[in-house]
Amino acid sequence: MERAPHDQLRGFVKLALSLVDQTPAAGRPGSPRETETSAQVPLGEQGHARVVLLNDLNVDAQLAAANLAFIVDGVADHLEVAAGRDNAVHVPILSIIARTALEIAGQLSWLLDDSIGAEQRARRFLTWRFADLRAQRLLLGDFRPSNDESSAAVTELDRTEQELHSAAGSAGWVSKPTVQGSHLEAAALLDTEGKNERVPKNGELARLVSSTPSLYGLLSIPAHGVRFGMRHGMRVADSGDEVDSRRVLVGGFGLPVNTVIGLSVLAVDRACRLLAGWNGVDASRLHAAGEEIVRRAGIG
Repeated sequence: MERAPHDQLRGFVKLALSLVDQTPAAGRPGSPRETETSAQVPLGEQGHARVVLLNDLNVDAQLAAANLAFIVDGVADHLEVAAGRDNAVHVPILSIIARTALEIAGQLSWLLDDSIGAEQRARRFLTWRFADLRAQRLLLGDFRPSNDESSAAVTELDRTEQELHSAAGSAGWVSKPTVQGSHLEAAALLDTEGKNERVPKNGELARLVSSTPSLYGLLSIPAHGVRFGMRHGMRVADSGDEVDSRRVLVGGFGLPVNTVIGLSVLAVDRACRLLAGWNGVDASRLHAAGEEIVRRAGIG
């Protein structure tokens, strides 16, 4: 008997988490990570600082990959619930979950890109950390300044920013501190021209996972409550009462279920395989399992 889609997906997620758990503290001999960290060490203090950044990236990437798998497990949860109610899938919500999965997978694809070297990878990780710092500062800006917890959080972010600047300096790079004023000008790592380095926008990150140009925009429609998305799939049904009495049935905008399943598998597969490959861990079993789910979904 063929396994239900939610069981297939849940088994795939379990396999992905198992692969993340195999990530070694140090890259296996001959792995790209082992090569990158070894190449940095002869550079003295700057080299050691860059190795620290790469090792920190390895830890953060494991957490991000595990979080990605957890979110995709939510797709399986939703499909299981839908199976118990005659496959009444909430398509907009399923698409929103897939959008988040693509964003996380895109971040990991950018950080663990196998076409870049040690220095650029370490710089990207630091840029990612600065972007995270900015997001937290923007969030705290919405709280009352007199709130004691808010003040303590700001102090903690200031400490984090100092650590990031210290890491950049030790690695031999230039960074710019936060400029406080009427608007938040974020702290950042600076390139050779003195411009802020940045994490690509979410749409750009999504294309690192799936190159379909319209994909991220389509997934964003239900997430942002776009008007035509809310009206998509609406139809008028006769209520069976008076002629002038009608019911409007709301369908909601979202990608087909099988497409969402395929995107979810693709996101986990790409992110986990990049992490595994960087560390010299074999991810062929995960890839084969993902291909099988995509094939059964009819989108391969």
